Amino acid sequence: MKRIIAIIVSTIAYVSVFAQAPGCPNITITAPGASQGQVTIPCNDCITLTANVLHTGLTNTYVTSSIPYAPPYPYNSGTPILVNIDDRWSNVITLPFTFCYFGTGYTQLIAGSNGVVSFNTADANGYCPWPFTASLPSNSLILNAIFGVYHDIDPAVSGTMYQAVLGSYPCRTFVVNWNQVAMFSGSCNALKATHQIVLYEATNVVEVYVQNAPLCPSWNSGNKLIGIQNSAGNLGFTPPGRNTGPWSASNEAWRFTPNGAQNYTIQWYNGPTPIGSGPTINVCPTVSTTYTAIATYDNCNFTQVVVTDQMTVHPGNLVTSVNPDTSQICQGQQTVNITATAQGNGPFTFSWSPAAGLSATTGATVTASPNVTTTYVVTVTDALSCTGTIDATVIVNPAPQITASASDNPICNGENSTVAAGGGQSYTWANLGAGQSHIVTPTTTTTYSVTGTDVNGCTGTAGFSLVVNDNPIISISNPSPDICEGESANLTASGATTYLWSDASDTDLITVTPTVTTTYQVTGTDVNGCTGTASSDVNVHYQPTADFTGNPLSGCIPLNVAFTNQVTSGDPIDTYYWQFGTGGSLGNSTSANPSKIFSSAGSFDVSLTATTAFGCYSSITKPLYVTAFPKPTASFMVDPPVAELGSSEISFIDQSIGADLWYWTFGDGSSSADSNPVYTYESAGQFIVVLVVANEHGCVDSTMRYVQIMHNISFYVPNAFTPGNDGMNDSFGPTGVGIKSIQFYIYDRWGKMVFYSESMENRWDGKINGNIPKTNSVYTWRADVVFADNIKEVFKGAVVLIR
Repeated sequence: MKRIIAIIVSTIAYVSVFAQAPGCPNITITAPGASQGQVTIPCNDCITLTANVLHTGLTNTYVTSSIPYAPPYPYNSGTPILVNIDDRWSNVITLPFTFCYFGTGYTQLIAGSNGVVSFNTADANGYCPWPFTASLPSNSLILNAIFGVYHDIDPAVSGTMYQAVLGSYPCRTFVVNWNQVAMFSGSCNALKATHQIVLYEATNVVEVYVQNAPLCPSWNSGNKLIGIQNSAGNLGFTPPGRNTGPWSASNEAWRFTPNGAQNYTIQWYNGPTPIGSGPTINVCPTVSTTYTAIATYDNCNFTQVVVTDQMTVHPGNLVTSVNPDTSQICQGQQTVNITATAQGNGPFTFSWSPAAGLSATTGATVTASPNVTTTYVVTVTDALSCTGTIDATVIVNPAPQITASASDNPICNGENSTVAAGGGQSYTWANLGAGQSHIVTPTTTTTYSVTGTDVNGCTGTAGFSLVVNDNPIISISNPSPDICEGESANLTASGATTYLWSDASDTDLITVTPTVTTTYQVTGTDVNGCTGTASSDVNVHYQPTADFTGNPLSGCIPLNVAFTNQVTSGDPIDTYYWQFGTGGSLGNSTSANPSKIFSSAGSFDVSLTATTAFGCYSSITKPLYVTAFPKPTASFMVDPPVAELGSSEISFIDQSIGADLWYWTFGDGSSSADSNPVYTYESAGQFIVVLVVANEHGCVDSTMRYVQIMHNISFYVPNAFTPGNDGMNDSFGPTGVGIKSIQFYIYDRWGKMVFYSESMENRWDGKINGNIPKTNSVYTWRADVVFADNIKEVFKGAVVLIR
């Protein structure tokens, strides 16, 4: 183990740290045959201890040495500086420690982008020169500088410079990294340089680590430089082959160690007592003794750093021991390894007695398993035939008698039982863990095993089987799980020997008539006393409430009534059944909301039966719910239907059936409420006479006839007719007085002639190709008329064929 202790201005302050890097102050004690700070010497003999230190001196001169390539820090660590800047010095960088360089202590420096560090801080932020041809030392090179590696590189193209203070006081380091920086010149930009400069606190050592310094012969003659130089440029140091010139390097490291007058001393101590100085000391201990070597480094700022190392020297006297010297085992269960050790002049031989219970009687370690308490004696002999004895006792304890049982055995599946053990102090159950007792709920017959341990740590085992009987599987037969209110259901249990229902019935079959949906549970018990349960739901569905409305409930025939069900139900209605008239004499319907046309007069019953999907139903009958009134039939005769103006009165003879009220319109704006009116027209023309009749219930009917009032010479063509062979206005044609000849044409809407006549007696019966059109249609007509006075006239018009 190494310690670093700083002594500042003669005041000693002990600070334990580890050496962070190879250039730190250090001291290591070596001796022939030593290992890990220990060495054994022959009895009554002596040994020389050597203190190996990092040799340093004053900084007026240096020695250059090659060291293993093992960079103490990553190249890509630290704080970036001079980012993307070429040929430039950094800002002034302040060091947290004083670094002695060529006899002067510095706390500030600058770093250049071309692989160089300088203590001439006046050049900060200025031009860092790149062209050079002089060899070190030279005042034409950068003064007071550390070159590592100095060559023309360009951070503006690629790569990064980092600076960092790493490590711990009193061996901190200042580190500058140039990581993957491109060589200058476009033809060499693809070449990357990576190197590191390390300055050590206290030792003032300078190290340069080079991962890669490629050669660019086309620029600045490929010149590179590794070395150090003082402020006058007349003293410098450089490794072999690394002065100014065109060379390349990779994976190499160099150390510049101050080599002036030695600046450290070495002092030896035995505990707190000084015993000598210098790099070696000869010691002759009679007992095991630890010696300390202290190296004290003097720095240029009047501080001191102290490093120490220790070595323990063991004299070669024969010393014996045994482990364990006393032990306990359990009879027939355990063994114990007993090991004898010796210090002195080896090799050693070992002899054990008595032999009973031992695996062997020779060797440093034996295995003992006696049946009774036994003390063994080992005799040790060294290479000088010196002997020593020591004994070890093995105490044998008997094994405990362990018992195990269950509180309930057998049990039913799902029941608990407490398993418990006795005869020991602590217990461990297989698959249950520690504890004297456990509550268990096995699902199958299970074997339980327990190991008990007594106060001596000896163990015994016991076990038993806990029998688990399966519970019966109970089932319920329920043929009618859904019933209507007031109905019953039969439930039958099976799977056990005896049964107990939730309603306290103790039989396998129960008949239930619940008023609400109910869950019935039964517990069955088998011959082992084990039980199982089952349950079954009896769902009670309530009867729906049937009701309905109709609209309208009375009117003239044909009476169309819309019925709307007003059924209320807890379950969806599955079917509706309507009956109209007594016993459905007028028909029925399965629609939810039907319409019914009553075509005969009278008052009629209406019934509705609503049934749910579960068969629950409700019916309602509303007697004489709908009344259909009879309708009168309007009919009359005209006498005469054709008359000359002013020649006679026209009689209208009522032929209606079931009429109580009459209303006539004569087509000229006149009307009458008489049943058989007589009327005289005051103008010629064709008039439509309409009769509207009503009965006591307000039911009405109407009909119409034509009356023709003619001049002595006249021509008349009606504008509508109703063919159909009912004897009323069945044909169409002109009428007139004083007509000598006529040509009468009728055309359809497309201009096609459908009728032609040269006689007023030959009238159109409405047929086209032998059939009367089924819908109302409009036709045009033309009449070429020659009157009795030989006057010719052409008449045109339109007629509506009414169906």
